[in-house]
Amino acid sequence: VQDHINKRDFASAADLLNEESPSALPAFKKETLQKRLKEAFIASIGSEIDRRAYPRALADIESVPKGVGLSSDDVAQQRERVRSIWLAEAQEAFQNDQFQKAIDTAQALLTKFSADREAMLIVARANIGLPNYKAAVAALNQLGKTSELPAEYQPLHGALLLLMVKASGIAA
Repeated sequence: VQDHINKRDFASAADLLNEESPSALPAFKKETLQKRLKEAFIASIGSEIDRRAYPRALADIESVPKGVGLSSDDVAQQRERVRSIWLAEAQEAFQNDQFQKAIDTAQALLTKFSADREAMLIVARANIGLPNYKAAVAALNQLGKTSELPAEYQPLHGALLLLMVKASGIAA
């Protein structure tokens, strides 16, 4: 089992753990191996994040073998971990005036998290920086009406729409 964990063959390791009869493997040993398996899987997700292989990390999270021991809460936490780090990369590009990179990163994130408001706002703000006002307005319109957004998004959304109307004459 440990060899499969070391090779990052998590499905085989989980299968072996589940196939072992209770008498063949002491309970403490099985628990230790299950804990190592779960920790190794989470570490492998971290490695993918470090390599900026966000889609791959998400695919691995979504297809995690049952025997790895991730609960639905663990899966949700790992998905959020990937989303927040991916979003931070887009935000950092925006803050460094790398507007096209910010747009590309945020749009890639939106392929996996289609309703992510923060990514949509990065796309809009980065398009303003290019300046591509028409694309900025389109991104803002994807969020919906200002009054229908959660309170924390309303001031920024409204201000950006007003800025676009004044800057370009494009009606939102």
